[in-house]
Amino acid sequence: MRLLLVALSLLVACNAYNDEPTPTSTTTSLPNAVVPFEEVPPLGNPPEGVEDIVGAANAYGKEHVDVFAGLFVADGRVWVGFTADASGHVAAIRERLARPEMLVAFEARYSEDELRALQARISHDIDQLARLGVGVSSIGVDVRRNRVEVGVRTVGGRGPRLLRDRYGADKIVVEEGVEVHPAG
Repeated sequence: MRLLLVALSLLVACNAYNDEPTPTSTTTSLPNAVVPFEEVPPLGNPPEGVEDIVGAANAYGKEHVDVFAGLFVADGRVWVGFTADASGHVAAIRERLARPEMLVAFEARYSEDELRALQARISHDIDQLARLGVGVSSIGVDVRRNRVEVGVRTVGGRGPRLLRDRYGADKIVVEEGVEVHPAG
């Protein structure tokens, strides 16, 4: 059941933000394109040839898990996050690419490893949370927002506050009224 919740939440996280406005300004000059987190655009469809860029960025991320905050595709480019020295890291990845202009970095507060660990902790606590009256329906890492997204079934009540207090209001986003129904 937990695996289903995690899988569904990742699917939701990948498709949930297309309705947000695109920022009006971004920094795209080579070789050190870094955009403040607040200016990261909404998710979009991947442009052609993005697989090589994603592969190179993920491989680099595996070499730098302490600062790698994940990646996503938006605004026709691949966005990669780092918690420190984003310009240096994006420059290093761009050296490996045929189309370096398609890679942009964003500054993140938490590494993807930190967020995945928190996701696992919340998943581990799901039965205890239910006993406390918090019906968690989905848990997933939202790379774009650099947070763990937790869906709860109820609207209002003490669930969201309890989750924020317990896991850190700066690390999670609580979405209320989220129901997940098995397919079939």
